[in-house]
Amino acid sequence: MIKPPVYISGDLPDGQFPELAECYLIWNEKRGDRFAPSWLELDFFAFPVNMIPCCYLVDVTQSRGMWFDFRYRFVGAAVSAVERWDYTGKSVDDLQPPELAPVVRAQFEEFAANPKPSFFTIQEMEMAPLKSDKQIYGGLRLPLSSNGLTMDQFIVFSHFERDQKDLKIYFDELIASYKKEEPPV
Repeated sequence: MIKPPVYISGDLPDGQFPELAECYLIWNEKRGDRFAPSWLELDFFAFPVNMIPCCYLVDVTQSRGMWFDFRYRFVGAAVSAVERWDYTGKSVDDLQPPELAPVVRAQFEEFAANPKPSFFTIQEMEMAPLKSDKQIYGGLRLPLSSNGLTMDQFIVFSHFERDQKDLKIYFDELIASYKKEEPPV
């Protein structure tokens, strides 16, 4: 079975991802002195046009102060193509293979607990055809707030470090490896 990707959070490296830095600057300008701008304040087309297919928007709902659900409102075509699934309208708990859902949920919960701009990389240990410990892609999470106080959405811009063909092979192998593990019905 192929291991799921490993997420590593940190600060956006200087000069390494200029398109992600540009997305941050646009978000920051709209934010002003507030915690975060709202989704309605952002002009989607102000972002670099090549980043729109590489982004996704997540709605965050709370129940009694605890993070309850993360639901994909929009998933860009490049993200869907690489991950082999369009999660638009789905909960993070619907991710495929199902073993991936808790990994992503944990990342979303960590971000929700400290909702500030956050760069992350996704690394893997067994990616075909290179089978290396290399980064497979990076991204930038940016909180959004309809009331200016709490995060109720966030947007993620992804930057693919490898050819999307390699990433599709990795996700195909990841999904196939979990399907092989299913017990017979």
